[in-house]
Parts: sequence; C-alpha cells; structure tokens
Amino acid sequence: MEIRQLRYFISVAEHLNFTEAAKQLFVAQPAVSQQIASLEKAIGLKLFLRDKHSVQLTPAGRVFLNDAIEMLNKSEEAVIKAKKAAWVKLDN
Repeated sequence: MEIRQLRYFISVAEHLNFTEAAKQLFVAQPAVSQQIASLEKAIGLKLFLRDKHSVQLTPAGRVFLNDAIEMLNKSEEAVIKAKKAAWVKLDN
C-alpha cells in the first residue's frame, strides 16, 4: 500500500466519482482506476461498488476511509517533524 493510493482512495471516496477525483488530483482518470484496483488487490477487499452510473463505498471501504485519512495525516505529520528536527540540528 502506497501513500499515493491512499490519496487517490480518499479523493474517490469524497467525490464518489473517479473522474472528479482525477481532476482534483491532476491526473488522468485511468491512473486513479489503476491505483484503486491495485490497492484493493493489495488489501484483498473491494472498497467501492461501481457501475457505469454510480460509485459507492462498500462497508469495508467506509471503515477503511477513516483509517486511510488518519494514515495520510500521520505521514504528513512525520514529514513535518523530520523537517523540524533537521532544522534544529542545523541551528546547533
């Protein structure tokens, strides 16, 4: 599972639309579809129910969304902490 996949998953979950998620992410829609399929394969669960006219989160997808947001936030916090630590080291 990659951070990019989490970002794509969260965007699709927020929009319930692959095309709109792709626009928000500034990527092509097939790239979003590929990353979601790869994420679902990696975790062994379907996260979305999709047909030609709609996209919905599965029950597993709803649960995963909360943790995906938390994981993404934690990864961003880790980068900020590392940058702060690097600056403190440089100042000494």
